[in-house]
Amino acid sequence: MAVHGDCWLLGRRRRPTTRRRWERVDIRAGGRLLRNRDLDHSQHPTDTSCDAQLDLVLPIHEEAQVPTDTVIDAYFTDKVTVDGWELSLAGVPGSVSLAEDRRSASFYPDAPLDHDTAYTVQARACSDQRSSTFHTVLAPIDLADLDGHVYDMPYPDFTWHKPNSAAFLHPFVDFESVIMEIGAGSGTTFEARFTAKYPGGMPLCSSVVDTTGDAANNPDFSTGAADLDIPVTFSTVTVEDVAMQATFADGGARIDDITMTGRVDVRGFEPLLLGLDVCGSLAPLFGDTCVPCSDGQAECLDAQLTMPSAPHDRASLGITAWCGP
Repeated sequence: MAVHGDCWLLGRRRRPTTRRRWERVDIRAGGRLLRNRDLDHSQHPTDTSCDAQLDLVLPIHEEAQVPTDTVIDAYFTDKVTVDGWELSLAGVPGSVSLAEDRRSASFYPDAPLDHDTAYTVQARACSDQRSSTFHTVLAPIDLADLDGHVYDMPYPDFTWHKPNSAAFLHPFVDFESVIMEIGAGSGTTFEARFTAKYPGGMPLCSSVVDTTGDAANNPDFSTGAADLDIPVTFSTVTVEDVAMQATFADGGARIDDITMTGRVDVRGFEPLLLGLDVCGSLAPLFGDTCVPCSDGQAECLDAQLTMPSAPHDRASLGITAWCGP
């Protein structure tokens, strides 16, 4: 934690990789959780001074997409006295517990929090009192309402993070966008179809791939890995194990925070480069290292692309309408 004037910066310590939900389980090494009302103040007759400060509060300040069943945790720089701490969530009833070592405390809401709502945490360690805010996840989407939705992801709107050589290979790409069509959903899964779209709007029917979407963390979702052929100048290039993560937003009117990953089989580019060995000559110039493709040959480059948002294209006929089931 760092304090600059009146500015309180939380979360500078590495955040735990797993958030505790509101099962009342003590995940701290040793130490059972004690409720404040159950503490025997006479057990600590020498604790007359309290010098601890707040070290970390979870969820961190201004965190978004916080689960509605989260627990609020506060960590202290030292032991607090039994009366030298407070932890609450404004407007939310719940119970609090102090760890046996008195270096952390937790607040358990009595019921799940509301979706898509901002909350304020009030925390105190001795004389160090602070507040922070977080925002809960969006409400889940009814997958049945998305049947037939088509999302259009224009290629120029993608940002390439891998490979570094993507900027060199980019001019050979010969398609307008990647489109995804949502099919029937059941429970937490749904059907998804992908293909590239030519300039002018026609899908590349020869490269349609069918996969399954997982919305167990609805409205967040992911799709299973599948190979996708994309058009390049006078040829196609296979991107193996294409998978996507994103979030259904605004009732399914768009998808946000899109990340696509896969492996680009660079052998499809070599005829365009007059036989240049991409992995042996070009990739090292950009700091890239080729990895094995599905056939075991080290002729693929790991790919990662992101896009902030893509709309539901209401005017599109969709993949199935163009290409059949």
